[in-house]
Amino acid sequence: MTSESSVNSGGAPSDLTFLPADGVANIAFAVPASLAVRFQFQSSQLLARLLAEATPSDFDLAMWDSSSVSAPFGVNHRADDDAWTLPKLTMSDVKLACWAVDNWTETGRRLVAGLLTHPEGIRTADMAKLADFTGGIPSALRHVAGRLRSIDRAPFWLGDISSKGHADGQRLSVDVEGEPYALMLSIFEARYPDVLASAANGGC
Repeated sequence: MTSESSVNSGGAPSDLTFLPADGVANIAFAVPASLAVRFQFQSSQLLARLLAEATPSDFDLAMWDSSSVSAPFGVNHRADDDAWTLPKLTMSDVKLACWAVDNWTETGRRLVAGLLTHPEGIRTADMAKLADFTGGIPSALRHVAGRLRSIDRAPFWLGDISSKGHADGQRLSVDVEGEPYALMLSIFEARYPDVLASAANGGC
């Protein structure tokens, strides 16, 4: 596997960097803007299928012990950078993402479940109600984002800047066509189905 290589006029890659089979290769495509959304959606489906085919059949997402993983960084990794400038989660991050989710607090998982079950948009006050949480949402989400920083990945939710200062809090949403959403949803479905079901049922 090679990464960060260029292709010369003859079609052969130059400046090759060899990676191990379990390494991560950055692949970039330039497409017309009118096709960007469709390309992202269809390619994410392809990647998810390829990952499933490459994942050992004995890997059980529901039962896998994430304590075997050591986060490569600390919670203050790249602390001076906006968290959303970090790389996005991909399906190949499944083990690191499991570690992050397992190391969130129970409150953090309940808050995230509220986002996953209301990806079109939810106010932070409503997230708190679903999670039966009376503390500060910003600090709770910083903890969630901190575990993602530990694995050098960006938060998977988006904040509506124009909704800041609203009586019911900022409106957060998730791109349902992106890999981060698909990955997080699959982890919660496998490892925390009760938390997900509670959020979907209004916190009951």
